[in-house]
Order: sequence, then structure tokens, then C-alpha cells
Amino acid sequence: MIVWINGPFGSGKTTLAEELSKKISRSLIFDPEIIGSLIQRIPFWSSKDFQDIPLWRTLVVVTLSSLQRFYPGTILVPMTLIESNNIHGILNNLSKCDQNLIHVFLDLEESTLRQRITDQKLFPKEDDRDQQVRSWRLNQVDRGLAARAKMPANTIFLNSGNQSPEALSEAVLEAYKNHLAANRSR
Repeated sequence: MIVWINGPFGSGKTTLAEELSKKISRSLIFDPEIIGSLIQRIPFWSSKDFQDIPLWRTLVVVTLSSLQRFYPGTILVPMTLIESNNIHGILNNLSKCDQNLIHVFLDLEESTLRQRITDQKLFPKEDDRDQQVRSWRLNQVDRGLAARAKMPANTIFLNSGNQSPEALSEAVLEAYKNHLAANRSR
């Protein structure tokens, strides 16, 4: 099964994935940003955002489909998808490859999100880089929150602003168990 954890930058995707990995045996956290970092090294691509590159979407789907085929557990994917072509292109293609896909979107109030981003230290030993990433994330808040309206109909929406990572993980686990039970009865 693949559990895609979506939401604005700073909404708690990685924290939720880490919490879920403690509770789901044989789970693997996969970050598609690794593929983006690789693609950005190819001089042909001029975009600063690897999600704008069609090859990234293709490689994410191929990689996750292959992992699902060969890895005997659950793959947790904490990754923000904001643009419609990424959201629908990736999630629809993953659904075609494997019906065991759960898509979660972490939502929260703008003020809470901005405060989290401001307080977070991503690169404690690199002040300039930390400030640059923080500034970029703050500039993405409106886009990230507006993405909620673009999510597919089967998306599970959870408020990460007023729930602990433990409570969020329990909600995802409930959907996970229901999904497994529904697939067993087919």
C-alpha cells in the first residue's frame, strides 16, 4: 500500500510519516524529492522547481510502482503536491498501477502554518540556508493552502493545526485498516 501524505510546506507531513512508520510494520518512508534532486542535475532542465518537470512525475510513478511491486510493506510518501497536473497526474497514475493508495491532505489555519514555518529550524548549522528555505516556504503558504480545493474526491482531510501527530496517525491508521479490509473483501 502507498500512503501519500500531502499538504502545505510545514504542515507536518514528515512528522506524520515518522509517526506512522512506528505503527505500521514493514513501512518505508520514501521522499520523491530525491528524484527531483537528481533531475535538477541534468543541464537540459531549466526550472528551479523540479515538480514543473514532466520527467519528475513520470519517475515518481515508476519508482513508487516498482517499490510497491518489490517491497513487502507500506510506502509512506510525505510530499507536497500543489499544482493540478502533479496532483492528478501522479495520484491517478498510481491508482491505475495499484488500487492500494491512500491520499491524505494535512490542512491547518494560515496563522498556525506561518508560525510553524517561522519557528522551525531545518538547517541548524547553516543559518543562511535555513533563512532562505524559511523565506521560500513562507512565500508558498497561500499556494499550499489553496491546493486543498484541487484535491481528488477520495482525499482524507485532516487538520494538523489542532491535532497531535499521534491523533493524526490514528486517523490515518483507521483509514488504512478500512482500506485493507475493503480490498480483502473484493
